Amino acid sequence: MIGLLFTLCLFGTVKSSDITDLQVQRVRWGDNTTIKCHQAKDDLLVWYQQSLGKLPQYIVRPFVSGVNSPQESKKEAMYRFKNSRFTVDTEMFDLSINGVKEDDVGMYFCGKGKSGALEFLSGTLLLFAGN
Repeated sequence: MIGLLFTLCLFGTVKSSDITDLQVQRVRWGDNTTIKCHQAKDDLLVWYQQSLGKLPQYIVRPFVSGVNSPQESKKEAMYRFKNSRFTVDTEMFDLSINGVKEDDVGMYFCGKGKSGALEFLSGTLLLFAGN
């Protein structure tokens, strides 16, 4: 958790949120699973993963692109995925992982960019279920 906060502070301010506890989700190798964000989709939502002993990495982040042409002033947010096994629900921004692997175990944080700060909205610890 300290590593996550340190890394995010390098790029902007981290705002505390109303998260009072973290969820724990158990999966088996090869399962498909969904991690809840509990937030309606917004152009500034992001997903981060922090594996044990590693720095946090973005899983999904927004970028803005012109809709049809450079002359058109309207912009829309698109999402970059670190891995093609990850998808995001278009309504609630829940993160789905297809074919869970050992590297997928760790903390997942859903956050929202807001006025130059990153506010965490939810956190889930993804673990392998005991055999």
